[in-house]
Amino acid sequence: MTEPMAGDPCPDLPARRMSLSARIAWPYGIIRGFLRWLAQACQRHHMHRLSDHMLQDIGLTRADLEQESRTQSWRR
Repeated sequence: MTEPMAGDPCPDLPARRMSLSARIAWPYGIIRGFLRWLAQACQRHHMHRLSDHMLQDIGLTRADLEQESRTQSWRR
């Protein structure tokens, strides 16, 4: 093991560095999450605009839409 540096608050722990791929990947994860949220919001908006007859054709009711709109997207 290498000698601890002077003033190192945790001399027994190895220095951890974020890899280049991790530094590049995390912003894309945030963007991907935002785009997923935006797509779900658009889909919900379009579903609410469907007529009751169209909803019946795809096997949904207004109550199903209301329940889905109350569900947080991160709990799936």
